[in-house]
Amino acid sequence: MITDEQIGRAVSRLRGDRAQREVAAAMRELGWRWSQTTVWKVESGERPLRLAEAMDLEQVLGSELQVAADAEQAAIAVARAEFRRALAELQQAAARYEASRARLQSVAGTHEVLLGLSADEALQRRDDDGAVPTLFSEVELDGEHSTAP
Repeated sequence: MITDEQIGRAVSRLRGDRAQREVAAAMRELGWRWSQTTVWKVESGERPLRLAEAMDLEQVLGSELQVAADAEQAAIAVARAEFRRALAELQQAAARYEASRARLQSVAGTHEVLLGLSADEALQRRDDDGAVPTLFSEVELDGEHSTAP
């Protein structure tokens, strides 16, 4: 569980060299009733930081509050690693998809030539399912149009 002290240390780190009274003034501009004492109490863990305050405080400090217990940080690190692996796999799959798509377009172009169709004609000729005819489903035999089984 994350403690108020851990949150306070994170706020203090993010505040850096900025004066507590400056942070309090910026929070007041956002509608909070903060004083320098409020900032000190939050940073020392004597006062809990409300979620809505934390969201505005992130805006004031210009950074996200990175607060987590050691176990939570480890879980986050594992999740990030899993995300990176999944992203790499997705990128590889996308590359394979694009390569397959290019090969299919190449074959489709050859198919159009074999059927004697232009690209526009091939797109206009669709069967009952809406699929573009394939080389094996529709062929010309001695001038007669035939549909293979």
